[in-house]
Amino acid sequence: MNTAAAVRAANIQSGLLVLAAADVIRLSLPWQMDWHSGNLRALVEECRDPEGFARLKELARPERWASAGGGRARRALARIMAAKGGGLADITVGDALEYDAELRRTAHGVSSGGTLYYAWLRELGHMPADAPTTLRFLEKVTGQLTCTQLVDRHPVASPGIRALLIDYLEERRPRLDYSTLDNLARHLTRNFWADIERHHPGLETLHLPADVATAWKERLRTRVERRRRTDGSIEETVVERSDRVMIFITVRAFYLDIARWASEEPTR
Repeated sequence: MNTAAAVRAANIQSGLLVLAAADVIRLSLPWQMDWHSGNLRALVEECRDPEGFARLKELARPERWASAGGGRARRALARIMAAKGGGLADITVGDALEYDAELRRTAHGVSSGGTLYYAWLRELGHMPADAPTTLRFLEKVTGQLTCTQLVDRHPVASPGIRALLIDYLEERRPRLDYSTLDNLARHLTRNFWADIERHHPGLETLHLPADVATAWKERLRTRVERRRRTDGSIEETVVERSDRVMIFITVRAFYLDIARWASEEPTR
C-alpha cells in the first residue's frame, strides 16, 4: 500500500471510530475482532457513556481497573456498545453471550478478564435478577440464534404477534448481517411489543389506539439506570434514552414493510 493510500485508510478508520463512538453507525463484532484498534475503548468510554464508566471505575478496584484483565473487560464493553448501541445499562445477557461466542470463535478463548466485564455489569445492577451469575459455565453457547430464539428472548404473549415478528425477521434475515438482525429483533420485541403488552395486557393487534401509541413513545424517551450503592442497595435514576430515534425508525419501517406485504400478498 502506498503512502497516500495508507493515509486515506487511516483517515477512514478514524472516521469510523468517531461515528461508532457517537452511536451514528454500528460496528459488527466479527468486523471489530478482525480489525484491532487501540483507540476504540477510549473513545467509547469518553464519548458514549462517560458517567456509566465513571461509576464502573468506582466499583472496580483500582488495581483491577488498570490491569491487563481489566483492560480486556473494558475493551469488551466498548466493543459490545459499538456493535449494539446505547450505554452500559443497555447491554443485555444476550449481548454478553454473543460477545463470548465471538471471542471463542476468533480463537482468543475466555482468558483472565474474558468474563470480568459481565461481572462488572452485574455489580452495576444492570442484569435482571434471573440472569446467569457468570458466563464461565456457558461455553456451549453457539453464537447465532434462530429468528424464533431472537424473539423469545423477550416473551411475547400474543401468539399472532409473536408469529408475525418471527415471520418478519425470517423475511429480513437474508439481507442482514447477524448483528443488525439481532438489533432489529431487540427493538421490535423488548423495546416495542413487550413494552406495549406490559402496559396494555391482552392487546392483540398492531392497530394501536392513538393514546397507546403516544404513551409508548413517551415511555421510550427515558430509561431507568440502576447504580449499586456502597451498602449493596440499588439506586434507580431516570435518564434520557440515547437510541430512541433508532428504535422509532425501526418500528416505523416494520409497519411500512408489513403494509407493503398486505398490498402485495393479501392472502399471506
